[in-house]
Amino acid sequence: MVTKEKFLAYLTVRDSGVTNMFNTKAVEKYAKKFSGVTLERKDCLEIMANFAKLRYEYDGHGGGPER
Repeated sequence: MVTKEKFLAYLTVRDSGVTNMFNTKAVEKYAKKFSGVTLERKDCLEIMANFAKLRYEYDGHGGGPER
């Protein structure tokens, strides 16, 4: 299960622009470095597969423009 903490760590990495988000090893590394959160490959894949739902649930954004 992806927690709000994990989702927000994923967004922090995405928003930083330091890596391609399909490079899950790098996403894991930078999530730990930037947010102190341990993301696993399965978390990244779950976030990718359910991004809109998780974004609405945890970040308060629906199908509108990117934050």
